[in-house]
Amino acid sequence: MAFNKVGFIGLGLIGVSIAMNFRRHYPYTKIIAAAGSEETIEKAYDMGVIENESNIPLGDFADCDYIFLCAPTSFNIGCLRELKDIIFSKTIIASTLAFQNINLKNMGIINNREFEEGVIRVDFYDRDSLERACAELKERNYKIYLR
Repeated sequence: MAFNKVGFIGLGLIGVSIAMNFRRHYPYTKIIAAAGSEETIEKAYDMGVIENESNIPLGDFADCDYIFLCAPTSFNIGCLRELKDIIFSKTIIASTLAFQNINLKNMGIINNREFEEGVIRVDFYDRDSLERACAELKERNYKIYLR
């Protein structure tokens, strides 16, 4: 799977971990980010994780293939409202499930021989969240792999 541009809104423990993993598996993908602290952006830029050296407006995320919303939920909801009018239809927002009040336990990128293409792995706290997430994602024509 080719990723031309990936965005992260929020670079706390979860956001920076996913971004670093993405950088490791897809070194030629353009990764941009916005965060609550300018210092956080500068550190991620200095580490070679992201390509912008300062905070950027949400409009810069319009052409991302993936957008990971890794900020607090209340902030993410505001971002979703703003992003829905500017993103391309192919853009996937990782917090779609959180916006539907589906609790996520963990998220990661899998890129191995088991799958023909890279996939996003999502773990849930409970069976109800898993079932609701499957229904939500199937409605949006995602491929679902259950284990």
